[in-house]
This record gives sequence, C-alpha cells and structure tokens, in this order.
Amino acid sequence: MGTKRLPVLVLVVLLIAAAAYHFISTSSPDDARTPPSVSDVLRAVDNQTSFCWRAEILTERTSGDVNSTFRREITGCVNYDNRSALWRTDYGNGSGVMRAFPGEKFYDINWNLATQSWGVEWNVMNFISTSLKKGKVVEVKAVQGGYLFKVAFNWTSSYSVGSIENGSRVSAPHRMELFLLVDNDGNPVGGNFTEMYEERYVDWGRIDRVEIRGNFTLLGPWKH
Repeated sequence: MGTKRLPVLVLVVLLIAAAAYHFISTSSPDDARTPPSVSDVLRAVDNQTSFCWRAEILTERTSGDVNSTFRREITGCVNYDNRSALWRTDYGNGSGVMRAFPGEKFYDINWNLATQSWGVEWNVMNFISTSLKKGKVVEVKAVQGGYLFKVAFNWTSSYSVGSIENGSRVSAPHRMELFLLVDNDGNPVGGNFTEMYEERYVDWGRIDRVEIRGNFTLLGPWKH
C-alpha cells in the first residue's frame, strides 16, 4: 500500500515545486521592492534647501446659482541658503511675478509666505510635508520609477468676513485627496490632488461650495 502511494506523493511534490517556480519567475520585480516610509519622504523634503516646481490649479466655485472657474499655472522657486524666493503666475489672460529678495520692498512679507505657507502655490515642500504630517497615508503603491502615496487629509478652517455691522462667521470643512509620486529613495517627484470644501456663512445663512484640482512637478534645484 505504501509503495503504491509513493509515486503519487512524488507527483504532488513536483506539482507544488512547479507552481512555486512559476510564481517566482512571473512575479514583477516591483513585488520585491521595499517602499520608502513616510519618515523617509519627510527626511528627503527636509533636505531640500533649493528647489523649483511647476503647479497647475483649477478652482471651481458655486455660490447660489452662480458658478465661476479660475485657472492658474505657477512656477515657483525657493532657496533657503540665500533666503530668496520667486513665483511667476500665469492666468491665461495675463501673468504676474512676485519675489522675495533680501533688501527689496516687502521682502519680510514675501519671505514669510515662502517659508510659512503650505499652499502648493507658495511652497511645494511645505505642501507635501503638511499633508503627510497631518493627513493619513491610506495606500502606498509601487509604480514605474518609484512609489505612489495616497494621502487623505481633512481639516476645518474658521474665520470672519464682512464689516462689523454686517459680518458673518465662516466655518469651512475641507477634504483633500493627494497622490504623491516619490522615487525609490523617497524624494518627491510630483503629484496631483483634489480638494473640496464648503464655506458655511453662519450669520448669512449661505453656503458656497469649492472644488480645487491641481497637479505639480518638481523641477530640480534653483540655480540662483
């Protein structure tokens, strides 16, 4: 009885070995890669002292029955070593330039925008850092040339608008989804995002809805 089962057992072992070989040989090389951690990406961001980027932003606002669309393309550069920054914004029907160069007018205000603001239009590294620190990474996916981080970020901003006699408090809950592309070492390459929020004018009984869609690409160091 035992000798009759031996060929069957050998066949089963061979089939298992063949299946394992097929799995290993047909697996993508990406399957064996180890993705960078959030800490790796944040470290790479902190190491950037001179950088340029390009961002495209489309803002759609609905206020009552009125819909409006605003499109911008920003090319920005920041250099922490010499404490300088430059932004060029194209609106489609015009363009404008802002700069923060030591000794120039409004330098302190503009340099503060470059270092303290986290909007992608002002400092792409601050945008990435804030999204990763305050948001939640829900997925990391291996893609060609690196990894794609999917980040969910929710927050609420509160402020007041209007005059003292006819003003209103505003509560604005935001919801953003960011797809951040990094290379194998965690260095940011680019990404895209969608942000949606409602501006709830408490004292006026009005709600405006806003959707912002954007993308950005890192261009390398700023040679300035």
